[in-house]
Amino acid sequence: INHSGFHSAILDVDRAVKEGKTLYEALNKYPYIFDETFRSLVRAGEASGELPSILSKLALYLEEQSKLKNKMLATLTYPAVMIIASVGVIIVLMTQVVPNITSVLLQQGKELPTATAILIKSSNFLSNWWWLLIVILFILSVLIKQYYRTKNGRYRIDGFLLKLPLLGTLFQKIAISRFASTFAVLLRSGVDILKSMSIVKEVVGNVVLKEAISNAAENVGEGNSIAEPLQASGVFPPIVIKMIDTGQRSGNLEMMLETVASDYDNEVENTILGLTSIIEPLIILVMGGFVCFIVVAILVPMQDMANL
Repeated sequence: INHSGFHSAILDVDRAVKEGKTLYEALNKYPYIFDETFRSLVRAGEASGELPSILSKLALYLEEQSKLKNKMLATLTYPAVMIIASVGVIIVLMTQVVPNITSVLLQQGKELPTATAILIKSSNFLSNWWWLLIVILFILSVLIKQYYRTKNGRYRIDGFLLKLPLLGTLFQKIAISRFASTFAVLLRSGVDILKSMSIVKEVVGNVVLKEAISNAAENVGEGNSIAEPLQASGVFPPIVIKMIDTGQRSGNLEMMLETVASDYDNEVENTILGLTSIIEPLIILVMGGFVCFIVVAILVPMQDMANL
């Protein structure tokens, strides 16, 4: 949200509080600025008389979430730039360089090697039909977006994302980190466990995990364990389930969740660094292989011409 919108919202909240409304009631007018986690913590603070303390915890929580997000963006920026640059180089080679070189080979009127023929056809297609590729990509993105908005589509896509090689582990760890850190700060602030779980399921960002948390909440509502439904979902690691179960049984659930959150924040950072160390040489390898293919496809027929 822009600064002027935030400023006017704060002034309106201040005015509402001065008129006798609770801070929670005033914040409810702006759910797009103050999310449910924020508002629930404020409500718990007002009810318990510990609002200053809870706001301090909330500030720390938001700061940690912001740090994690910034670390992810900073770490992934370089690989993203490399990928974009590589795609740009490939487009320039295929649409500008290759046609100029292969035109000489085509003038000879001789049969070309298979690799050279593939290169020429690919170059011609990209030069003449680049707009079609853009249209296809746009249509696919719209269709995927529309499918993702359906209940079944989002469940399938979110489940697929968790199963992706390399990236699936990262998505899982990010979701678990959000789950544990948000759950811990809510419980520490006096929000009851069922209300906390109803909030937490909305912040994990994945409907597969959301369903697992919903099932766990139902189980808790019936007086049972949180751990069993989480284990049945197959998306929470055994160590996380064990720590949550131990925390619930011992009455130290908040402390265990904080430990999980801290561990998984580090895991997310380490996983991103690991992925970056894999992606960079992989991009170089793919680019090198592509350039090598172009060189071989051009040099072989040129060598044949030189031997005539």
